[in-house]
Amino acid sequence: MIDPKRGMVLLVDDEPEITAIVAEKLAAEGYESVCAGSGAEGLALLKVANPDAIVTDIKMPGMSGLEMVHEIRRQGIEIPCVVLTGYAGSENLVTALRIGVTDFLEKPFKLDHLFQVVAQAVELGQELKRASAELEALLGASGLSPEKRDTMKRVHLARMILKRNPGAQKSKAG
Repeated sequence: MIDPKRGMVLLVDDEPEITAIVAEKLAAEGYESVCAGSGAEGLALLKVANPDAIVTDIKMPGMSGLEMVHEIRRQGIEIPCVVLTGYAGSENLVTALRIGVTDFLEKPFKLDHLFQVVAQAVELGQELKRASAELEALLGASGLSPEKRDTMKRVHLARMILKRNPGAQKSKAG
């Protein structure tokens, strides 16, 4: 039986057969998912689906997965992002680390490893949502300007991410 409380994952890949397979396998593990076929579509779904984590391919036409993650961070959204790629060059890894990708999996990957990474990302995403709500409640009554509250909130959430995951890890399931 699917436990809807397990978490919501936004899957972004320009290959619909990949997102369909991963979504099916995640559903069997108790996760809900919503699928996007591009980085731009992923950004739009992020605003309405309220996922706990994102799993994205890097190489897609138009907006790449890394460009999407960069835009998410530019907007001040703190959500765990896992990158899947068959193009795991050092340039991609450095960029992924720089923009705050939570984890990096090379294709082909084993499903059990993907489930482990997704479970960790979803758990972190749910913790970030709880912490963000708590901080908003505390800071809302502080009398600080909205800009200062937002800055304090982002710093606290960033520290939380770094404490929990001190740097994205390049993972290769072999």
